[in-house]
Amino acid sequence: MRSAMPSLQASSPPIEPPRRWVWRGVPLALAAALAAMYFSQGLCDPTEGLPAQPLIGLLERWGHGPAKIAAFTALLAAPWAIKPLLGLLTDFVPLPGPRRKGWLMLAAFLASLSFAGAWLLPLGPAQPHILLAILLAATTAVACGDVAADGLMVEQGRRLGITGRLQAIQWGAMYSAAIVAGWWGGYLNQHRLHGVAYAACAAMALLTMAVACLVREPRSHAPAPAPGGSSWPALAGMAAFLFLGSFNPFSNALLQLHATKVWGVSAASYGQMAAMVGVGALAACAAYGLYCPALSRRWLYHLSIVLGIASTAVYLLVRGLPSGMAVSALAGLAYMTATLMQFDLAAQVCPPRAASTAFALLMGLSNASAIVATHYGGAWYEHWQRAWGASHAFHLLVSTGAAFTASCWLSLPLLNRWLTNSLPMHTAPRHAA
Repeated sequence: MRSAMPSLQASSPPIEPPRRWVWRGVPLALAAALAAMYFSQGLCDPTEGLPAQPLIGLLERWGHGPAKIAAFTALLAAPWAIKPLLGLLTDFVPLPGPRRKGWLMLAAFLASLSFAGAWLLPLGPAQPHILLAILLAATTAVACGDVAADGLMVEQGRRLGITGRLQAIQWGAMYSAAIVAGWWGGYLNQHRLHGVAYAACAAMALLTMAVACLVREPRSHAPAPAPGGSSWPALAGMAAFLFLGSFNPFSNALLQLHATKVWGVSAASYGQMAAMVGVGALAACAAYGLYCPALSRRWLYHLSIVLGIASTAVYLLVRGLPSGMAVSALAGLAYMTATLMQFDLAAQVCPPRAASTAFALLMGLSNASAIVATHYGGAWYEHWQRAWGASHAFHLLVSTGAAFTASCWLSLPLLNRWLTNSLPMHTAPRHAA
């Protein structure tokens, strides 16, 4: 861990795009392609997209309790933990055509095929394992498309010095999808129309395949990272930072179960609460693209932890639907701002020549942490509910999640030198201009 990687510093400034069709240094064609692909991924993700709420409602009708539902959703999210393997595929296993385009098209096609299977097959309470297998294939395809899009985003973001703005576009698109998924997911769950969710995702994946056909992947250039190049301690510190920050047993599945069973919120109203999280997150994305150039890495590190704690702890204020709507918007704003800061730092620490693999490794560790936390969160909530009641169990779960986020500061010794050795993160393109 003490040996440093070869220096990634470049003598030339970041390459700027032609000034035509560019806004604040961001090529509009690249922004539009990434926004379309990330919107589709946000909508089609079986764990958090349009199928998520109808799926939880379906499992509940099949007689599954909180622990079993949390375990099912944790298993369903497993492909997000193998993103490093998918990164190796997209980085080093070529398909015909440009480097990322073939993988984007293949992933969209496989996702459409999987969702069509979930829609057309008549499955009942005795066949949850078949549903899990089909949706696992869909999640794997969505995750593969995400890795390919991440590789494109990180490569071009580092080359142009716009990682923060591309992250804002990425997550803005995904939370635009979250608003749609939250609102309509609640409606579909209320009316037991889970098949409609699968059919809609199959159609959206086909549209994504068409968008991928139109992508004009920029040629590779020698990367020019920001001041303070990557090192093994910095990569290890970033991995620890993201792992600890993602270990939150307070999951969306448990929030949905608690809101509908304890607070008495209807399935459709909970969908509106989920949509308010997306509204807050979308506002965070719009704002972050404007102010991110002024923040140093150290500011991003500490602010992300504080906001991550707040995004969980704020749920202690919920007393019913009206307060739940307001808290959901605030939680979305704080959570998305913290996430953008964390992933902006992660993109900056990645070695550019293996951008997909390194970024996918960091995201895979983050996702694996969230999957394990979701599994244990369901068991803890059920145990605490039996011991002290649902309200105390919910408060304990929220407090535990906030405490784990605070433990991110344990990664500071590994990251301290890398965080200090930096200017505001996105100033280089302005100097180059």
